[in-house]
Amino acid sequence: MSTTAAQTRWNVAFHAEIAWLGPIMGAAHEHFGQRTVTIVGAEDPALGRSFACALVPVTESDGHFHQAGPYKTFEPDSDVYGWFAVEASASLWATGAKGVLVVLLYSLSGDLQYYTWQDVDSSVPYDPGAPMFFSRVNPSARVLAKMDDEMKELVKAAIADEIKELLRRETAETLHWALAERRMPNPPADSEANDTRLAFAIGSCQYPTAMLEHEVSGASYARLDERIARDGASGPQCLLLLGDQIYVDGTAGLFDPTSQFDRYVRPYQLLFRMPQVRNVLRRLPVYTMMDDHEIVNNWEPGIDERRPDPAMIDGRHAYVKFQRRAGPDLVTPVGDSRFPLWYPFEVGRFRFFMADTRTERTSRTARTIAAGRIMSEGQMSSLLDWLSEPSDMPRIIASPSILLPRHSRAVQRKLPVSALRSDGWDGYPGSLHQVLAYIAHQKIRNVVFVSGDEHLSCLARIELARPEDDPVVVHSVHCSPLFAPFPFANSEEADLVPDESFALHGKTGKGARYRCRVRTEFGPPGDGFAVLRFHREDGGWKMYCEFDRAHEEGAPASTIECNLA
Repeated sequence: MSTTAAQTRWNVAFHAEIAWLGPIMGAAHEHFGQRTVTIVGAEDPALGRSFACALVPVTESDGHFHQAGPYKTFEPDSDVYGWFAVEASASLWATGAKGVLVVLLYSLSGDLQYYTWQDVDSSVPYDPGAPMFFSRVNPSARVLAKMDDEMKELVKAAIADEIKELLRRETAETLHWALAERRMPNPPADSEANDTRLAFAIGSCQYPTAMLEHEVSGASYARLDERIARDGASGPQCLLLLGDQIYVDGTAGLFDPTSQFDRYVRPYQLLFRMPQVRNVLRRLPVYTMMDDHEIVNNWEPGIDERRPDPAMIDGRHAYVKFQRRAGPDLVTPVGDSRFPLWYPFEVGRFRFFMADTRTERTSRTARTIAAGRIMSEGQMSSLLDWLSEPSDMPRIIASPSILLPRHSRAVQRKLPVSALRSDGWDGYPGSLHQVLAYIAHQKIRNVVFVSGDEHLSCLARIELARPEDDPVVVHSVHCSPLFAPFPFANSEEADLVPDESFALHGKTGKGARYRCRVRTEFGPPGDGFAVLRFHREDGGWKMYCEFDRAHEEGAPASTIECNLA
């Protein structure tokens, strides 16, 4: 269906469709002096490049969406794969709307072939900081012929007519995939709720779905979506995805694709087309980090490599292009961290550090294991500086690799070389001991590590102390996977050392030596995610960790309560 303008010397016509992928919602932030949220989506490959993107506030009644206020139209600036990002003002959600519908307008008129939306609306701000892949590749009419005022009005009228026609002909059930329904705007940064309460979800390891697995493979996301809808304002405020969001090596090398598109683009299309995934990401801001399966299983630099591995560079580029499109932006290089993927961020007044424990790790041998690093010195320095900032709020450090408990194979016979058998933090004992010793020596309280990757759930209480001191308590929460259909790929409780005590050898100054005591409680097996809740109580902080699994009659509770200090 398309709408054609009245008889004029121009043919101006459009076809309106919802986004083929998306909306994927970023976190609220300041942009050009306004509070905005980044919305990411993709154009339909069958329809080609879109002319404009309209964000339409809508309400729902009688099974249809109805426009609830003025819509905003943007230049989508799509890349070669049709992915785009637009900055949406928080004011769009302030009209009492159920949400904001993301509508793409495709030109059906040859008269508009060389024009873009910026030729229609010159008030569209130019963002010099936008990534290069947001730039248009077709020539603009500004270098050919200026669009006159009459054609501008015809274009605006034709777009308005086509949006009305889309709302009339499609049901709310059909359009809800493209509805940005998250709670906006966020509460003010100084609100009491942002200072005393936090809830967020954690997930990782979403194995690619097969022909008959669609409902099963998306079951964890479906339960998270139900929780978001059920809990409302008290539900998760964001989602942390801690690696293996896609598997470029889903057949372990047997039938894995070799072309760039099939290996690094198509898996993201399949993931973000899953209905269960779309429902969650249109409601919650997501913070992600890549791990090995975005490159290849258990990737680390080769011992004799003198140049970066092309597979790592390709996987890293695809991660930035598709997982980080809605933000946060890349941070400035620090020392030997030349292409940082790690980043600090805040949810309300709660501070997070998303660590990259994959792309910056160093190669290891039996001779160099003590000097091996799970992250660059620049990232480690930034992490320790971040930890040093004064605060009595919980500090959440997220990484794909598990911090503690250690793997049995990494400490067997108490030989340092055994660490080569681990892919986690304990496989790089210098990095593990350094960060724990720093926390102990600086007496940093309320630190919580969260992680994925092991296909197993557990919560470890970690006490760091010298014999004459009160311990500094740290917690390590591990939750995985969202969907892992092969039991042989899952870790078991016997693979980890749940309860142990060992000496720390990290640099602490003045020869201080600390011991690390670990006590672990395991969650139920199976696919799922974790929800962590923090609230202030009696001058301290409590954490509730719930490992969500498919409900079974008579299943035991899976919530662990603990004091942070």
